[in-house]
Amino acid sequence: MDLPDRRETETLRAGVPMQDLVQFLRDRWGEDEAATRTMHPDPVASMAQKFEVDALTLREELRQGKSDRVLYDEGQRDALHWAATVLPERMPPLAPFRRTRILAEIEAKRELLRQYEYLKYDVTPDDLTGVWALEAVLRAFALSHADHPDYNEEWRP
Repeated sequence: MDLPDRRETETLRAGVPMQDLVQFLRDRWGEDEAATRTMHPDPVASMAQKFEVDALTLREELRQGKSDRVLYDEGQRDALHWAATVLPERMPPLAPFRRTRILAEIEAKRELLRQYEYLKYDVTPDDLTGVWALEAVLRAFALSHADHPDYNEEWRP
């Protein structure tokens, strides 16, 4: 059986160079990492803290007579206070949205990309199936960014 040479393993089924997809993923994961680093380490605690600040602000405005919607604002203040104190206890764990987990997932994806790049330059008949499998994985990763203007529909699995 004749196997394709290395250059052929670098193309997708539609002839789109794999390197375009690799760079696309690097760029998106870089953006994801930058956005994740700006996140609060515990989003529920952060949200609760903001609710409590809002509740305290409303309480102070009511005390100073700055509100002409006293009943509404008192109800809103109570709701914000409840959200700040009770919500974190009752909210399901948001582990998938914790900064450390997201960063670890980005790094794991980058490791698969490194494995792909290593294999594609030193491909043997035994490795070829692995290269094709990793290409399929990379195409699947790109799907989560299919709404990006640089996404190429030919990458779709």
